[in-house]
Amino acid sequence: MRQRGFVLSGHSGPSLTLLRRAYAEFSLEAEMRLRGTASLLFDYGAPLGPDRPTSDATLHPLANTRHIALQLAPGRWSLLRREATGHTQELAAGPLREGPGQNVRVKRDGSRTSIRLDGREVWSGQVPASEDAPADGVLGVRVEKDSHLVVERFRIKGEPDPARMVFLHTEALLGAGASPVEWGECSDAGFRFGVGAASRVERARAKWNVIGNGLRLWSPRGPGYGLIEVRLDGQVAARIDLHSDEAAPSEPVWSVTGLADTYHTVVLVPEAGRAPLDCLEVTTQR
Repeated sequence: MRQRGFVLSGHSGPSLTLLRRAYAEFSLEAEMRLRGTASLLFDYGAPLGPDRPTSDATLHPLANTRHIALQLAPGRWSLLRREATGHTQELAAGPLREGPGQNVRVKRDGSRTSIRLDGREVWSGQVPASEDAPADGVLGVRVEKDSHLVVERFRIKGEPDPARMVFLHTEALLGAGASPVEWGECSDAGFRFGVGAASRVERARAKWNVIGNGLRLWSPRGPGYGLIEVRLDGQVAARIDLHSDEAAPSEPVWSVTGLADTYHTVVLVPEAGRAPLDCLEVTTQR
């Protein structure tokens, strides 16, 4: 058991971990040993989930959107702005000292951000928030495939805000162990992030396993959809009619606040007609 710090590694694919707090202003100091490529993430607003609801899955491509990243790679650092479309804009870059040990400090004061590596300021300026991402998003760490990161110290100073995280339909399919026969995945602009699923059989089941004190279920409506049942922690919480004469884009169709800030399950079951499966937004207590 480690006495301090944590380890994050990417074997067959990238790995990601996020804090359950958001910060508009902060000072982050980190001491780490790195083999390969890793990123410190800021203003993270991307949806989370696997790329497919099966074993040997990796991160969904959408998880690498909607955030700012300070990427540390062999011999080079870069400050990146990742858009909702997946486009990556390099805001700044420079040489990185060779060797596994790295000391990093990132400070945001108002609209200004500064980056120090090994005690030397390498960049300072304004970082425009990524499109469709909050300016007080959560902080996190990501490592790329075949990379290994040992974080000896990860100290944050600042006033935390409640964090919002969004979990994709693939997370719910994997959480329920759903068969591919039960749900058909599809790309449709009606879903919040352009991807989702629709039930193929009666009593298909999807399940999100999350931690938080507030939940919001997003869903499109349309002529092909019907009645769904939502269960919270094993109890029926709502029955929602998602039928409409015309297709309507995704919006919150059910929400709950004031829960204990702990583990919760949200199960979605079609009751009549086909059911769309979009995403679940989770709020965590600061």
